[in-house]
Amino acid sequence: MAEDIEGYRFDVPEGDYEIELGFADPTGNYEKIAYMLNNNQTSTDNSSSFSVKLNDNIIEERFTPASVNGNKFAIRKKYLTTVKDGAILLTFSPIKGKTILNSIKIRKI
Repeated sequence: MAEDIEGYRFDVPEGDYEIELGFADPTGNYEKIAYMLNNNQTSTDNSSSFSVKLNDNIIEERFTPASVNGNKFAIRKKYLTTVKDGAILLTFSPIKGKTILNSIKIRKI
């Protein structure tokens, strides 16, 4: 898991791409997940919140991974982009806590 990241740049040929980002915020409130040890305790929710841009376009604003899909521990989100200048640029701006990212998958379509 990468924390406190500012961004990534991927030099790629021009064309259409699918970008898949994976997020899991270990600081979120996951008290009801069955496989979490000692899940009888109530944890303090220190969830991270941040914004994400893909090639200067906001794709997630005030994104809080721990609150998506009923507090599932890990989620994946897909985005489409067209590259005309030879690069895919992802930038992250923290709002609360740290920016986080667990995985990146880039696929030319």
